[in-house]
Amino acid sequence: MTLKNMTTDETTKAAGRRSEPLADAIRRYLLEHPDAQDTVEGIAEWRSLEQRIRRSATAVRQGLAELVDQGTVLEQRGRDGRIHYKAKRRRAKTADMQPGRQEKEKKP
Repeated sequence: MTLKNMTTDETTKAAGRRSEPLADAIRRYLLEHPDAQDTVEGIAEWRSLEQRIRRSATAVRQGLAELVDQGTVLEQRGRDGRIHYKAKRRRAKTADMQPGRQEKEKKP
């Protein structure tokens, strides 16, 4: 029996219980986008992309948290309610107040 000829229940049983979260994700996507249609390969591709984005977003959150902890990046809540990140500006505006520069000038 091919995948095309299988019922939803037969497909789920054939793929095992691990497919239930995937089936739910596909169902949600198709319900949220009623005009969407794709092939098995197309769905596998966007599903893969979605997973890479999720993993990437997790890595970005971890990197940002590290930079915020180091004090090199600031986080601020924007008007949209989301957290926005930006580089922390140095307050030293004169050359002799820049890190490293001050130490060199003090030495005779």
